[in-house]
Amino acid sequence: PLVEVIKRNHSADSLGLDFGCGENSGLGHSLRQAGYTLQSYDPFFHNQPSALEQTYDFVAAVEVVEHFYRPAQEFDKLKSLLKPHGHLGLMT
Repeated sequence: PLVEVIKRNHSADSLGLDFGCGENSGLGHSLRQAGYTLQSYDPFFHNQPSALEQTYDFVAAVEVVEHFYRPAQEFDKLKSLLKPHGHLGLMT
């Protein structure tokens, strides 16, 4: 469902972040096949701190927010990664 929401609200020239994507992200795979540019960040499988140093049109976090140790700080970080009028998509 989140892939469809992103596609409905963002064109393929939007830049997105798949936050906490794990080793193989179904969301990332689907969006890339649809022509979207997506950065991946996961502290275990895609530990690329540079991905957290830019801003995005959308950030997707699938089955990850329930694992946050410090939710308020993590949500502040996610908010800081969004461009003005950007969207945060969550699935738990």
